[in-house]
Amino acid sequence: MTIKTRNRLLIAFLILSSLTLITNALIVIWAAFSGGITPPEGVIRTISISLPAFKYSFHAVIASVFVLSLAAPVLSFIIFKRFEKTPSLEVFFFCGFLIGCLSECMRLLIPLFDLWKTYSIFIVAVGKIVICGRILAPLSLFFAAAFSGTDYRQDAERNFMILIIVAIVMGLLFPLDTGHTTSTCTVLWSFRTPFMLMKLVLMAATFSILAVESHVKNSPDHLKAAIGITILEAGYFMLCSADCYILAAAGTVLLVYGAYRYLTSIHNMYMWS
Repeated sequence: MTIKTRNRLLIAFLILSSLTLITNALIVIWAAFSGGITPPEGVIRTISISLPAFKYSFHAVIASVFVLSLAAPVLSFIIFKRFEKTPSLEVFFFCGFLIGCLSECMRLLIPLFDLWKTYSIFIVAVGKIVICGRILAPLSLFFAAAFSGTDYRQDAERNFMILIIVAIVMGLLFPLDTGHTTSTCTVLWSFRTPFMLMKLVLMAATFSILAVESHVKNSPDHLKAAIGITILEAGYFMLCSADCYILAAAGTVLLVYGAYRYLTSIHNMYMWS
């Protein structure tokens, strides 16, 4: 893939994600003033901490969704400006992570259309899109670490298509329990523990690949990238599960700081190469 083609795709994604964010913001604001947002009753919390500071907040869930949705256009704009002339495959695969972040906006449809504890093709589609995005995000960062070398440059498009197909197929295979929705505006799905373990394994593998490259190439920037990408993923996972203000705030800080460290390290790698 040429730099010119990659930049065009980045611009297209920047426009699409910006329009999606603005549309969602306007709809939520309108619904809030007209009483069209329905909070859940008898929520199932994915992370339950029996402390007053971790009290459930529906507004914290909405805020975390908007943070993830905002990350897509903001980070794509930063990537375009900082890597416009840089032949980096890392940022190409990083776009998959941003697509995963943007897919979280589908969660807003559950309170907007009062889909709590209902069954319809619509809520099944919402659940499938969210879970596909949550597979795509960590898998994209793994591909960014494992398949970003110069040897893989000719196969970038093929590898990205494999990435998308794997995420979609795995997401479609996960069974959903549409009779139960969680406190984070998601449909409850089965095999949650294996799903979490899979994400942790991908996270550890991504860190290990960059850490080994740092040792082999004697490159401190690779180690900084490994730390940054791990912090980034931790923030992303926290925002996906945030149903209180503390988790939403902590996830936002980790996401922003991790993205800054990771992208700065990648930029330094190519600047000095």
